Amino acid sequence: GQADLTLNFKKIQLETGTKYSQFSNNSDIGYFNFINGNYITDPAKSNLFDYNEKNYAAYISASKDFGEKWSVKAGLRYEYSQTSGFSLTTQSKSENNYGKFFPTAYLSYKANENNQFSINYSRRINRPYFRALDPFRWYSNPNTYYSGNPSLQPSFNHNIEFNYIFKSKFSANLYYQRTTNNFDQISFLNGIDLTSTYENYYNQNVYGINFNYTDTFFKIWESNISTSFSYNETQITRFNLIPKNGQSFYYSLNNTFQLNKAKTFMLFVNYWQNLPSRDGYIAAKNRASIDAGVKMSFAKKALQVNLSVSDIFRQSGFKADMYFTDNTQSFNNYWDARRLALSITYNFGNQKVKSNKRVVDFEEKNRAQ
Repeated sequence: GQADLTLNFKKIQLETGTKYSQFSNNSDIGYFNFINGNYITDPAKSNLFDYNEKNYAAYISASKDFGEKWSVKAGLRYEYSQTSGFSLTTQSKSENNYGKFFPTAYLSYKANENNQFSINYSRRINRPYFRALDPFRWYSNPNTYYSGNPSLQPSFNHNIEFNYIFKSKFSANLYYQRTTNNFDQISFLNGIDLTSTYENYYNQNVYGINFNYTDTFFKIWESNISTSFSYNETQITRFNLIPKNGQSFYYSLNNTFQLNKAKTFMLFVNYWQNLPSRDGYIAAKNRASIDAGVKMSFAKKALQVNLSVSDIFRQSGFKADMYFTDNTQSFNNYWDARRLALSITYNFGNQKVKSNKRVVDFEEKNRAQ
């Protein structure tokens, strides 16, 4: 449930609102041993887990324009969360209640039609997603399993950003982020047994800059170029991990080519790459992907046919090394990102009729997927 109110005064605009959300998930997954022709439940691996979460939020913000060039906005949001998890199999219960304030501030300057500047600050919360909380064991082989952690806590971060936009084609974003009580997946080696779970175990400072440029060339080629560079400093707060401070560099090239004057036949070719990087206690290897496809329209654009191929050269696997004080772990994961997709869509009726839509973004809905 969500309710918002906007009040427009002569010199200032006020916005206020409340929001309530409830998220529930009940999982019942069992492991069985086939003994003497019968399936016998294995209680050491099976798990019944119920998870419930309630979030209450209220906010207020004020904005004001100072002439045609300057504008300012500030706000404050309060969130209170109640979470509970219960494992019927292990008879273990976890509860977590917390409330926090989250301020925001924004200052914008429009020098002229071509140049805009802004600076903003915000404090945010990153709640654990359900898979990171569910204690059920997912086995990949008899000696390796992954499980969530019902006691996982949220992390919090402070963000400061400076933004510049030129002619709505080029943008630059310089930022600093401080994250505390951060959580991530961590693996523990015990002999030949490898177990992975989620833990709160580090704080981090990240300094970065992003560039984005979009333009059209020769009237038929639309291109978007993005680059991102960051440097992180990690402080390990738990476990025998070795921090891997260092850089990360990413870029992407997205291109669409118009193959006929009617704009009904389009070719797209996209490429992205992550150069070797360091983050937390992990040193990751190079990753990349090239995707291509065609978009075709028929019958006055009522019929849409899209054909695409992703990760053509099978480059998007994740290879990395994880560093502990007493061992180094290496992994090579690939999630079958290489695929061929064909979609055919036909729209019936009058194509000129427009519907009145209002999109409301619910974070909890996205977390449940």
